[in-house]
Amino acid sequence: TGTLDTLLSLRGYTFEYNDDRIQSGLALPGTQIGLMADEVERVFPDWISTDSSGMRYVSERGLTALMIEALRDLRAEKDAVAASAAAAQQEIDALRADVAERDAEIDDLKARLDAIEATLKHTQNDAK
Repeated sequence: TGTLDTLLSLRGYTFEYNDDRIQSGLALPGTQIGLMADEVERVFPDWISTDSSGMRYVSERGLTALMIEALRDLRAEKDAVAASAAAAQQEIDALRADVAERDAEIDDLKARLDAIEATLKHTQNDAK
């Protein structure tokens, strides 16, 4: 659980390898995107390896499985939001129906009141 938050605690960086790494064939030239070993080590210590020269690097062991679990977390969040939105929409629809019903009652009562007032006015005019 919490794989999404765990993965999001990491940051991606752009960088370029040193010339000696490129010349030795251990790295590619140009701008690269990756994770910083010091940051990854705090979260996934088993992802950090060290080469023969002592250079630490990120191996990202199990990254695919963690990403799948993070996607499951996202799906669960999305489903919860969708369910909440559906419930809210049902409440809104019920409130609109109540308002429409009350508006109809008000219109009916106004019509009855107008009829009563018209009758009273007619009766008063007849009495004069």
